Amino acid sequence: KHLGQWISSQREGYKKEGNDTVWIDPECKKLWEEIINDERFKNYFITGQEKWKDNLQKLKDFILKNKKKPICGGILTNTEEKRLGLWIGTNKDNYRNQKGSVWKYPECKKLWEEFKNNPCFKELIMTDKEIWKDKLQKVKQFIIENNKRPNKDKTEKDANEKQLGLW
Repeated sequence: KHLGQWISSQREGYKKEGNDTVWIDPECKKLWEEIINDERFKNYFITGQEKWKDNLQKLKDFILKNKKKPICGGILTNTEEKRLGLWIGTNKDNYRNQKGSVWKYPECKKLWEEFKNNPCFKELIMTDKEIWKDKLQKVKQFIIENNKRPNKDKTEKDANEKQLGLW
């Protein structure tokens, strides 16, 4: 426990380039930089925010590669998909309720908001309520532009109109 707290305070001091004697000393600073950049050890020195940003990037990569959001239920052989599915669910809830320490960091909050508003990802991470409100807005816009209700007929050529009509 004490070593964990020590590592945390060293990370913070190094990041802030504090006036602490140890960070002014070139030898100590060099030793710290060697260990935090060493492939064998660097995973032990990353911050919660860095882990969070890494998970967000992995989530984006998964969605772009698989054209779907990761799911966490059912029988999954892909444990990375399950892990990302749990991660996105937790972060959606935490963002909505402003729970968790990550939202205290403006950079993480900004990255999440950019992610959730990006057209490539937006619909994949919306809540049921957000999806419903978005569809309602699309129906309203369709009616304004076309002066008619969307047609759900199977013969309808416009896939967007058919989708809105089925809703």
